[in-house]
Amino acid sequence: MSGKETERAELEVRAFAWAFNTASFHDNKLESCIKTRLLRIGQVVDQSMPMQPPLREAGLDRPAGPAILLDLSDRLVVRKPCGWETHKADRPIDFKAAPALSDFLSTYQTSPIFQDKNHQFGMMHRLDVPNSGLVLAARSYAAYYDLILQMNLGKVRRHYIALCHGWLPRSYCEITAPLLWDQANAAPSRICQYGKPARSFLEVLSYLVDGQQGVTYTLVEITIQTGRRHQIRSHLAFMGHPLVGDAKYASAATFQRDLLHRNFLHRFLISFLDNESQPVEVLDALPRDLQHALASLEAKDNESARGMHCWLDQFKKS
Repeated sequence: MSGKETERAELEVRAFAWAFNTASFHDNKLESCIKTRLLRIGQVVDQSMPMQPPLREAGLDRPAGPAILLDLSDRLVVRKPCGWETHKADRPIDFKAAPALSDFLSTYQTSPIFQDKNHQFGMMHRLDVPNSGLVLAARSYAAYYDLILQMNLGKVRRHYIALCHGWLPRSYCEITAPLLWDQANAAPSRICQYGKPARSFLEVLSYLVDGQQGVTYTLVEITIQTGRRHQIRSHLAFMGHPLVGDAKYASAATFQRDLLHRNFLHRFLISFLDNESQPVEVLDALPRDLQHALASLEAKDNESARGMHCWLDQFKKS
């Protein structure tokens, strides 16, 4: 197939798999058939694409900051620091100068997919520039199609740790508000009945207080079933508990007096299947700036103290 035919077939299969997964319909034979076809397409593309030299050989220095935490034969997991975008196509208006993970990988990897915009530069998902955490990437087109099928079937898990304003009720364990994003002007995503389905799951870990200012916070673990742009940030703001450090979704006054001026949102866990269908899980502790912000707060009660110190101890051991 031509490039456009391959892209169209991929999108149709992804939509097909996503729809059946959303409807909680599972058929192992159907899944196996889809996977076999997609891997075959990926293998054909891999064979047709010439290997590209690392960009550093063309005079580009390797950027500092990210780190590869898991490097398999055909897929990898990289840590994205705050201030970096996932790939070149993400460049928002207010972060034009942000370095990209795609450039970081292209400085020493020879895989053509890391320079292919049509396949998201090999990145399986994105993280906003003010966020940090783990990003899953494919080193081959076959791995890309395999992982994208896993994502649409709900087999790729993404867990986040977040600090939001106020005391989020423990009863708020699921948010299903649809999201609409205007790609033309890069405006914030908004809750809208005409938006795309978006589903987030919440688990309150700790209720915290700033002893000096009397401001309250909630430490929460979040998992997502969908990956809409700014999904977690939009959903928390919609519930009246915006993310700490979020200049886009919190009020200007709230942002100015925040603990830190970057999103307190960190993707700390990714799990998926490798090319032999074996489960893989990668964990990443809190970055130092988030750990320091968390340590500056006081726990509301003993249960909250245990939830908070679990994360602080994890950081110290990392």
